[in-house]
Amino acid sequence: KRIRFHYDRLSRGLSLELHPMEASATPLVNRALVLVPTLNLGIMQAIAYARTICGDVTGLHIEVSAAATPILKERWHRYVGPAMPLVVLPSPYRSMIAPLLAYVQEMLRTYPDGLITVVVPELVVKRWWHGFLHRNDGLFIKWYLLNQPRVVVANVRYFEPSESSMDRPFASNIDMPTI
Repeated sequence: KRIRFHYDRLSRGLSLELHPMEASATPLVNRALVLVPTLNLGIMQAIAYARTICGDVTGLHIEVSAAATPILKERWHRYVGPAMPLVVLPSPYRSMIAPLLAYVQEMLRTYPDGLITVVVPELVVKRWWHGFLHRNDGLFIKWYLLNQPRVVVANVRYFEPSESSMDRPFASNIDMPTI
């Protein structure tokens, strides 16, 4: 009985006939936030994806190490350019979640007219135990944003390079920070 009641209530709540004003096809304004822990080929793929879903894209770096931020900003300017802003949020307790949630809530208040898409780049390693060597915050971020209305979470997976691709010399003379 209670299961049937749940499905009936859900059906009424989502009915197009009972909510005709909400069923209009008015397009929503979408803004994308790309999480940028560092800048590498995988993050660039996430940025490229975000640009395909909307024109208003912002990079978001949660600063857990102030020493690395100037390098990231310089690389952002070089590879992404000034057309896409990079917001740097300090995190005194090395937490990704609290600053991210606060920023998303601020965006929802500032832009009550649509959606916020949080693009989460995620490294996929070849061997399961390699996952322990990398911060895998994606799952926690998705979990904390799960019940946020008007927030969409998009994963952009990028894969560990093959051995043969790592033998090629870099095209530039800059040092790549480790992930």
